[in-house]
Amino acid sequence: MLAEQLKIDYGGTVTYIGVSACGASETAPVWKITKINHDATGKVLSIQHSGGTIHQIYKWSDRLGVEYK
Repeated sequence: MLAEQLKIDYGGTVTYIGVSACGASETAPVWKITKINHDATGKVLSIQHSGGTIHQIYKWSDRLGVEYK
């Protein structure tokens, strides 16, 4: 069984969720990141993935600058 870690960054109307292997650095390109856009009431408007994929090839520290599709 693989152990994973989960990071959540909530900022107003955008939430980022990152998943990687347990113990991975935030600067290592081993993260799968999901961006959830929602309105002020919490209604989900869109769910997008880093690079449009679910592959774990992104850095959590770069989540704000990554292209989401």
